[in-house]
Amino acid sequence: MSTETTTQHDAERMPHRDAQQRARASEHDASGRISMVEAVAYTAFLGLVAAVASGVFDPMLPWR
Repeated sequence: MSTETTTQHDAERMPHRDAQQRARASEHDASGRISMVEAVAYTAFLGLVAAVASGVFDPMLPWR
């Protein structure tokens, strides 16, 4: 049995799977949106950088 026959048979058996995979891929690739976890992480990082830059606390660096 060739690969083309197997692929064609699988596509006939589960036609919704290919559509779901394409929808999922286009949702993540083209949207440009970030998840809530990423948004919180970026915000926390920027807050940390701002706190260090403004002198709220000093980073523990060995050469200071």
